[in-house]
Amino acid sequence: MALAEESGDDWWLVVVAHINVEMARINEEYERANSLYDESMELSQRLGYEGSVATECFNKSFVALASGDLDQALLLLQNHFQIRDKLDEGGLDPLGLIAVVSYLTARDDIENTAEAAFLCRRLLGAKNIVPDPADEAPLKSAETLIQESLTQETLAQLESRSLLVNCRDLVERHIGARQI
Repeated sequence: MALAEESGDDWWLVVVAHINVEMARINEEYERANSLYDESMELSQRLGYEGSVATECFNKSFVALASGDLDQALLLLQNHFQIRDKLDEGGLDPLGLIAVVSYLTARDDIENTAEAAFLCRRLLGAKNIVPDPADEAPLKSAETLIQESLTQETLAQLESRSLLVNCRDLVERHIGARQI
């Protein structure tokens, strides 16, 4: 953190805060991660990096899900997508969809999880994005559950259905309408 402060570039403070909190999340130190996410979001907000606030809401939703707090996860996801929409980035947010997939999985909503996962993979491919391991793991876990839980016929129907929906509509349907 000292090197980031010495650089004189506030962006490096945000990057260091994000890396520290991600390491806590990866190491499953959820209580520590929770407080570090709050600090990181406050720093990003104070410095005017709204996109970073959205990212931390997304990331913190995984901590809430790991703690079994679906209500908190939902609020964090709503905040994530509100900010993304404000920045005009919510319509094509495949990384945000990973958290939606995880949220739907936690709700045991397997068919909607499958639809969201198919859309997420399609958008990741279209944007040529490879999620980092901390985000890829819950998506792969959901995909394994989907494969084990649904018939091939149902999977094919849900994959076809996912071709007819966009990110914004899916998010509004499962996370709630967003108002800026």
